[in-house]
Amino acid sequence: MLRRELVLSSAAMALAPTLARATTYPDRIIKLINPFPTGGTTEILARILAEHLYAELGQRLIVDTKAGAGGNIGLEFTARAAPDGYTLAMYPISSVMAPSVYKDLRYDPIKDLSAVALVGKMPALLVVHPSLKINSLADLIAQAKASPGKFSYASAGIGTSPHLYMELLKHLTGIDVVHVPYKGAGPSIVDQIAGQVDLSFQTATAVLGNVRQNQLRAIATSTAEPFKPLPDVPPVSKTVPGFDASTWFGVVAPTGVPKAIIDKLNAAIMKVLALPAVKTKWGELGVTIGPNTADQFAAFIRSEQEQWAKVARLAGVKPE
Repeated sequence: MLRRELVLSSAAMALAPTLARATTYPDRIIKLINPFPTGGTTEILARILAEHLYAELGQRLIVDTKAGAGGNIGLEFTARAAPDGYTLAMYPISSVMAPSVYKDLRYDPIKDLSAVALVGKMPALLVVHPSLKINSLADLIAQAKASPGKFSYASAGIGTSPHLYMELLKHLTGIDVVHVPYKGAGPSIVDQIAGQVDLSFQTATAVLGNVRQNQLRAIATSTAEPFKPLPDVPPVSKTVPGFDASTWFGVVAPTGVPKAIIDKLNAAIMKVLALPAVKTKWGELGVTIGPNTADQFAAFIRSEQEQWAKVARLAGVKPE
C-alpha cells in the first residue's frame, strides 16, 4: 500500500510543473510563424486568428514571416523551437507533401510538430491569364495537347499544393505544361497577373479578388463541391473524373509542448472560429471549418500525408 502511495505521489510531483505551466500559460507574447511570403492565404488567415486570439488567451500573438523552401524554413524553425507553447506555426497542406518531394528535409513535418487545430479548408482555383483564349478546362487540355510545352504554370514552390495539384492534373490528362516554381504564392500571383506565366492552381482565398477584378480567369475549382463565392466555376472533376483536392491550413507547435497547453490553444482557436465576425470572414473567403480537436487534426494530417505520397508516386514526382 505504501509503495502504491509513493508511486502516485511521485507521478503527481512529476505532473505538477506541467499543470502549473498550463495554468499560467500564456504569460508572454506568442509567435505565430507564417512560413510563406506576405500576401498569401497563410498570412491572411494567420493575421485574422492572431487578432482574435488576444481576447481568448490574454496575450498578443505576433505573426512572424519566415518564408522559403516551400514553407520548410519556417516550419523547421518552429520544430527546433522550445516546446513551451510560445512558438506556433501555420501549417499548410504542402507540409504533408514535403517528404515526397524533398530529398534532404532537416526536420520531419509529421514527427517534429504537434497538431493544435485545423483552421480552414478551401478549394484551389485553376486560373489562367485573361489574355489566353482559354475559357474552360476542356479548352486548356485541347490547346495543351495540341502544343506540348507551350504553356507554363506557376506554383508557390516545389512540393507545395499548387505544384502537386498540377502534376496530378498532368498525370490524369496527359498534358505537358512547364513548371515555374516561386518562393511563395504571393510572388507567383503577381507574375501571373503580369502575364509572365500562363496558369496555376491558387488557393481560392488568395486570388478571389483578382478573379473578381478580371485580372485572372478561373476555369475550375479543385474540389467536387461548388465554391460558394464563384458558383458558376465548375469543378475539375466535371472534366477530369477522379480529381478532388482541398487546400487546408492548421496550427502546429513543436513536439513536446504539454498536452494541457495544446488543449488550451485548441479550445481558444475553436472559440475564435465560432465568432460571428470570423465565420462571416471565412464565408466571404470561401473557407469552411468544423469543430475539431488536436487529436482529430493529427489523424487528418497522417491521412493527408499518405494520400499525397501516393499522388506524388503516381505522377512520377521525384524528390529533389
